[in-house]
Amino acid sequence: MRLTLFQKLFGAFFITSLLTVGLMIGFLQFSIASNFSNYIDRVTLEKSEEIITALGRFYQQHQGWEQIQGDDRDWYGFILQHIQISGRPSQNRPDFPREWQHRSRIDWKEWQHRFPRDGKDRPHRPWKHPRPGFIKRFSLYDSNKNLIAGKGESVKKHLLKPIILNEATVGWLGLRKMEKLSNPLDILFLKQHTQALYFIGGGLFLFSLLVSYLISRPLVSKIRRLAEGARKIASRQFNTRIDVQNSDELGHLAADFNQMAQTLENYENYRKQWISDISHELGTPLSIIRGGMEAMLDGVREMTPENLSKLHAEACHLGQIANDLRMLSLADTGGLSLDKTSLSPVNLLKETVDNFQTKFAEQNIQLQLELDTEASVQIIGDAQRLKQLFSNLLENGLRYIKTPGSMLLKAGSRGTHLVLSFEDSGPGVPEAALPHLFDRFYRVEESRNRTKGGSGLGLAICKQIVDAHEGTIIAKNLPAGGLQFEITFHKI
Repeated sequence: MRLTLFQKLFGAFFITSLLTVGLMIGFLQFSIASNFSNYIDRVTLEKSEEIITALGRFYQQHQGWEQIQGDDRDWYGFILQHIQISGRPSQNRPDFPREWQHRSRIDWKEWQHRFPRDGKDRPHRPWKHPRPGFIKRFSLYDSNKNLIAGKGESVKKHLLKPIILNEATVGWLGLRKMEKLSNPLDILFLKQHTQALYFIGGGLFLFSLLVSYLISRPLVSKIRRLAEGARKIASRQFNTRIDVQNSDELGHLAADFNQMAQTLENYENYRKQWISDISHELGTPLSIIRGGMEAMLDGVREMTPENLSKLHAEACHLGQIANDLRMLSLADTGGLSLDKTSLSPVNLLKETVDNFQTKFAEQNIQLQLELDTEASVQIIGDAQRLKQLFSNLLENGLRYIKTPGSMLLKAGSRGTHLVLSFEDSGPGVPEAALPHLFDRFYRVEESRNRTKGGSGLGLAICKQIVDAHEGTIIAKNLPAGGLQFEITFHKI
């Protein structure tokens, strides 16, 4: 039989509660049973002041214990003469027969005959004399705890109370510890407490069952909702959300689940948009190439070098899109290879700028450089990828800077980082568009549109290259109206 999660949790709580309550009752019962006898013994010994006082007088009168040493009958008679039962004052006990007051020995059987126990055929008396077993629990020890009288072979089995005379301990009164209760009232008291423990334990056990149910039920319910949500996510229902009503670990798990579902939903929407954009980007040059070739084949357009050059440009543009997509795919899968060495990004930027000087001059865009002071700064990077990064940013400036215009390239240090800045004269972009400039196929339609060329992948590739070098790249508008790209790398 396969147990459900609820059955397992409830069973675990049930067994834990049962063992806890059982062990608690057993421990308390053992503790009360073992300590109650000790408590009664201590109370009895504390109420033996009359015996202690009488023993002190005896010691003072006889200057020692020799008169009683070794004669248990005299000792038990002495105890019987001075004992108090249940805290009753000594004057309430029956007096010894007058003729026994000065006897050195007391006949126990004769005492029982004079004061027999209560019985069916004997008249009731308000005082019940002590039993012989109780009297024989008392022992007398000298100041060094050596046995004088009684059955106290082992001091460890006795509770001791000192006999003090003139601030000096002259002996010890010992009371042998009870091995088990014999008084019916004591047994009844212990039985009532045991019954109360069972009653309390049963109540606690029932309460623990209720708490176990109340804890297990909602816990399993939350886990079931998480499992159901996971099944929906597996079936591509990325709009699935779980209601979070608390802040415990399961609440945090549900919040993480919702965050995961939101990320997957965004990724799915992004994937669909990307496929649509790829289809559109590839479709445009393909349509131009196919239309131009069909026009030449039908004789509508002549096969001139100029017309072929236009088709060739579209084919190159199509190839560039394919290469860019391949690179982004490698970056997404972690397959983008980097040949990292120690190099100077500023020198690489200067080499790249030299290749673009003519293009910038043809479009009446002035290039300004402030790079000399940071030319010696080294980083760990891939020279070819960094040149691709700088080329994409310069191509972006050529494509979108309004002519006549300018672009300023600067290099500087910020702590342990090298900062490269590409600042153009404009136009800028809306603030809402800044976080999306590095998205794939994203364009600002007002000032940076598809008619000016580009596939919308250049800045996305820049972001991947910078990330691969553990750097950062951000875009922000300048107060004068232009756009700035700021790149930071760790220096070595």
